[in-house]
Amino acid sequence: MISRLRSFSAGCLLAPLVAAILSGCRDDSGSADSASDPGGASAAVTATAPIAVETVVIAAAPFATTIRATGVVVAARDIWLAAENGGRVVERCVDPGATVAASTPLLRLDPEPAEIAIAQAEAALAAARAQADAATREWERLQTLHQSGDITDSARDSADLARRQSAAAVGQAEAGLRAARRALREATLRAPWPAHIAQVTADVGATIAPGYPVLHLLSADSPRIALGLPARDLATLAVGDSAVFELIDPPHARGRACLRSVSAAPDPTTRTYALELDLAPPLPAALRVGMAARVTLPGAVVDAAISIPLRALVVRRGESYAFVAVDGHAEKRALTLAERSAGRVRVERGLRPGDALIVVGQSELLDGSPITVRRAAARSASAPAPAE
Repeated sequence: MISRLRSFSAGCLLAPLVAAILSGCRDDSGSADSASDPGGASAAVTATAPIAVETVVIAAAPFATTIRATGVVVAARDIWLAAENGGRVVERCVDPGATVAASTPLLRLDPEPAEIAIAQAEAALAAARAQADAATREWERLQTLHQSGDITDSARDSADLARRQSAAAVGQAEAGLRAARRALREATLRAPWPAHIAQVTADVGATIAPGYPVLHLLSADSPRIALGLPARDLATLAVGDSAVFELIDPPHARGRACLRSVSAAPDPTTRTYALELDLAPPLPAALRVGMAARVTLPGAVVDAAISIPLRALVVRRGESYAFVAVDGHAEKRALTLAERSAGRVRVERGLRPGDALIVVGQSELLDGSPITVRRAAARSASAPAPAE
């Protein structure tokens, strides 16, 4: 019984101590809850020191849009050179990748067949001329006899026919000689203009048939960019329009171009219209046929548009927005964006004329952050933007 009394007394003494500890825990928990309260977060933002920003006043103004597309650098002339008469290759004068001037020998065929043909044609021409001379002398003799009445008209006419036939044979033999000489010239394939050698399909010892393509040539001057656009983008374009381009790989190689042509009908597969642009010098040193390029062409002009500098745009977690200054605080505005041009972007929804757009310091802001405007620019945030 004494043991039970001792246990009871100890319990009575510990009870107030346990109650005090539990009360302290409840006070700490209450403090944590108040720290996570949304109203407390707003108070913390309000208590933050103001952030210095710069603003511009938004005003509606015309905005020149642009058309952007990806094209491919192509040669102005792209051909396969073929052997006109065929034959056996005896010399390959160039390798793929070479750049050659006009009339440079590229490939030589065995000239012996053409040389034999020339000799035969020369002999045939000599025989035809001899025959023509004899026929002419005979006609002259019979003409004299006919005038004196010693031969009939029929005999004279037969001699005249033979004379004319022999003259025609001379012409035929001369044509054969020209053909043989041409065959000898064509035994050496030459560059028709300054060219890059893209491919050679025959080597020494190979026998090629007439018309067989043996050399793929690309013109070495006046490269172009070819691309396709849908019909909706053609309304504002005209031959002669200026454009800019940038190579995709290697990057940062840029240049200017001029719209050369627009196809009259779309491609039956892609339903896009083919465009070609002439590239203006100076050309990027890295430019090569087959490279991909981003092209920017002039588009339509949107009247009374709101546009902002790209540097004022804030993009976080895939959301695009901007901040405007309202009564000493930053107000976050979610934006619906349209075209970009010349370092600006057109805003369809989210901003209004007269808004004070924050253009410096916006990266440090949250919605409701206190701000101090360091300098308010007099210029408009929607100044007209020329096409690139």
